[in-house]
Amino acid sequence: MTIPRKTLPKTVSQNLDREKPMSRKSRSHGLVYSTAPAPPEPERRESERDIKISSKPGEAVMRIEKRGHGGKRVTVIELRETGMESASELGKGLRSHCGTGGTERGTSIELQGDQRGKAGAFLEKLGWRVRGKE
Repeated sequence: MTIPRKTLPKTVSQNLDREKPMSRKSRSHGLVYSTAPAPPEPERRESERDIKISSKPGEAVMRIEKRGHGGKRVTVIELRETGMESASELGKGLRSHCGTGGTERGTSIELQGDQRGKAGAFLEKLGWRVRGKE
């Protein structure tokens, strides 16, 4: 026995005319139950991992530059007593930790924005002597 469409509420008759079924959102009412075990803990982020630097920590001098960067502030970190390979490794870790972009130029690292506080704390945690934090 079929019910004539005239007796159905308007929304139900509209849904019958659709080709696609109703979306999950409209059917689930926001309640979700699961008997599955809890999901595994997420892996630690890159900034929390141990960064392996090929040379021993030295001294880092930080400063803010504005000239030559289109009026934007840039944190420049000069690494002393170290080689270029550790600057690229350390630059990647600093960019990840600060959540910003940047580049390595020789033995110096440039980070976008004023990142002296975050970068200084990160370098000290790795055992570097830091000058010019603020």
